[in-house]
Amino acid sequence: MIVLFFWLRLTKEATNEARRGVRRGKEDGVEAREISKLDELKEFYDVYVQGAEATRQKIYPFFYFLSLWKCFLHRNKMIIFNGYIKDRPIGSLMFLMHNEIIHIFAGGNSDHARSNYINVGDVLVWHAIEWAHKRNFRYFDFSGVQLFKIEGRDRKAYNIYRFKSKWGGRTVIYHDYEKLLQKNRLVSFLNHFMVDSTVHNLKGDSHIFVPYKSSFLEFGTTHSIMGKLKNSSTTLIVC
Repeated sequence: MIVLFFWLRLTKEATNEARRGVRRGKEDGVEAREISKLDELKEFYDVYVQGAEATRQKIYPFFYFLSLWKCFLHRNKMIIFNGYIKDRPIGSLMFLMHNEIIHIFAGGNSDHARSNYINVGDVLVWHAIEWAHKRNFRYFDFSGVQLFKIEGRDRKAYNIYRFKSKWGGRTVIYHDYEKLLQKNRLVSFLNHFMVDSTVHNLKGDSHIFVPYKSSFLEFGTTHSIMGKLKNSSTTLIVC
């Protein structure tokens, strides 16, 4: 309990709901572990599929995550935490990392965790915040929230926003981009906006990012919950 109290002091902006969820999850025996083996990645995927099916989200195949694993793990650009109760996987969170930002990418809770109201997600988020603080990350990105759906009283969107906002971060807006891999699409897109010149051909590999569903003046925007991690503590503050 002393260690838990110390962690709670680190995130002064976290709500009572967040603190209560972490405490209850730990009382239920939830343990967060960093994974490093292929069998553990398969456990992550099994929990991810259960969560995606329950929330009716698109399910990506296992080789998608395996490719990310092989590409980013050895570069220290990825970290995955699984939540266990007595070695039984009941939750998971995958993070991508770059510079001073750690970003929630994928995860889920098992059917067992949901049916028994086990707060494995709270324990995993708390563990990830502590882990990121120790490694001097400055920003913890909880990823997107759909404010327009919340305004339309969409219950699912509101619950996602409530979970992400209870940790003390602030909603920020960032531009949304799409990378076009097909050169003919990129040429067509650029010619649509460039009235004084025409792009006829692109040589070599193209790594040009263009605004997604937008013009050059009206960028597409995405709302995200972003918390700032101070160097002196793990306090989540306004960006």
